[in-house]
Amino acid sequence: MTQLDLAVKCDLSEAMIKNIELCRSWPSEKTLSQITKALDVDVYKFFLPLAIDFEKASEIKLSVQDEVVKSLRKFVDEKLNSLELG
Repeated sequence: MTQLDLAVKCDLSEAMIKNIELCRSWPSEKTLSQITKALDVDVYKFFLPLAIDFEKASEIKLSVQDEVVKSLRKFVDEKLNSLELG
């Protein structure tokens, strides 16, 4: 797929796709979402090392999700505790 093909498919400019690919700019959440939808891939796959075994990608995804949930629970617990003490 060319940069122009991707740009058309996700309704972005070819220049934006080029700048992202060349690391001249970082996509916003919205832009990243448009690109992942156009490519029909999960966003987390963009952040995996290139040499990763994609069979392990599911394990990594679950591990990351677990860590996010743990962090959110800790944050909520701390906020609730601070409200109870206050």
